[in-house]
Amino acid sequence: MKCAVIMPVGPGHEALALDAQDSVRSAFAHACGAFTALEMIVVDDTAATLGRSQARNNGVAAAAAAGADWIFFLDADDIMDANAFAAVAPSLAGHDAVWGAIAELAPDEESGVLREEQLPEIHGIEPLLSCDPYGLLQIGHFVKTAVALAHPFDTALDAGEDFDYYLRVWAKHKCIKIPQPLFYNRRGMHSSGPRSATGRQWRETVQKLVCKACIAHEFHADFTHRGVPLRFYIWNPYDSVQRTLLKSRFFETAELECVEQWVGSGARIVEVGAYVGNHAVYYLRFMQPAALTVFEPNPAIVPLLERNLAANPCAGLTPEVHALAAGNSEARFDAVSDDAENQGATRLVAAADGAIRSTALDATVRGAVDFIKIDAEGMELEVLAGAARIVRESRPKIMIEVFNAHAGAFASWLAANRYRIYREFKYVNAATILIEQAP
Repeated sequence: MKCAVIMPVGPGHEALALDAQDSVRSAFAHACGAFTALEMIVVDDTAATLGRSQARNNGVAAAAAAGADWIFFLDADDIMDANAFAAVAPSLAGHDAVWGAIAELAPDEESGVLREEQLPEIHGIEPLLSCDPYGLLQIGHFVKTAVALAHPFDTALDAGEDFDYYLRVWAKHKCIKIPQPLFYNRRGMHSSGPRSATGRQWRETVQKLVCKACIAHEFHADFTHRGVPLRFYIWNPYDSVQRTLLKSRFFETAELECVEQWVGSGARIVEVGAYVGNHAVYYLRFMQPAALTVFEPNPAIVPLLERNLAANPCAGLTPEVHALAAGNSEARFDAVSDDAENQGATRLVAAADGAIRSTALDATVRGAVDFIKIDAEGMELEVLAGAARIVRESRPKIMIEVFNAHAGAFASWLAANRYRIYREFKYVNAATILIEQAP
């Protein structure tokens, strides 16, 4: 088999590239593994007219024209490991692409150092969707030429083009990461032209790419809680709630277990701010409610909520889902999120032509209610105002998130409605408070 090593050379990296080429030839001479022929394909981008992605794509085309069976991508600021070709040999027959451990040259540039924050082995796409991308893969890897041709680098991406490529290849082909390093990176240098994007921009782009891939891959977390099998589909593994589910546990388990003991089974439940269904699924599977009505205002999240409810059914009960916000009246809002890692904290901003409609619980919920959970990101008092009839007639137990800034107004509401605090879970900027009718 023939292997082509593709090396883009950017401005000012001519000397580095010579060292990199020497390391490739030395490694091949030391132990060629399953390969019988080697071809160096140096892509000249010293004028900085191509960029990383186009340079690599041009190299792939040249490798295919040269009849290469496999490709290895090596940047000019990298050094090939002496045992790279031998280390990868056992994995070639059963895989379409092979990555190695992330490694860097020590300051003396004489020895290699493995990155500590990494997964040493990867055998499927799931880790790419659930783990910190910093510790997963780097560009240096062996890949079949046909696979590289089928998945060109996206030249429109200034950052994250590497991870975009990884996600596409791992989704469609048999890939592996082995614990042995295949190359060493010289830190502080960039090949194939200037990089305009920052590390933060890379992370932001990668997060968006991963979220898109999660949806396409139908990524999910399967785990058991108290012997009950559960499944949650994951659309954003960086979100605090979904990240917790990926760790095989419910978000806010202590609060949920307290509610379970406090409310009991067979309750008629209303949830305001259901988000992805973490709490609602717990109610369904562990509290056997007589009725469950949930409100989720974010239209982008409602399909995921519905899917998670359907994946964790309670026999004989179909939850009632309202793609609405709960407030004290009919109104319009837009959803605003300031934190990609906490999408559950999306807040509503009043807008005359907003895409989100609010309604009062009194106008939507019929019949008696035993328990209400309210997580309305600062609109908790409006939700209570819109549930005045339900509170008066049913006297439900309530779990409510109260922002610290609203503590005084909430205390006044408790006194006016003859409610008392049963238990309180305090956080930095808010508290989750369980309240019940005072004697």
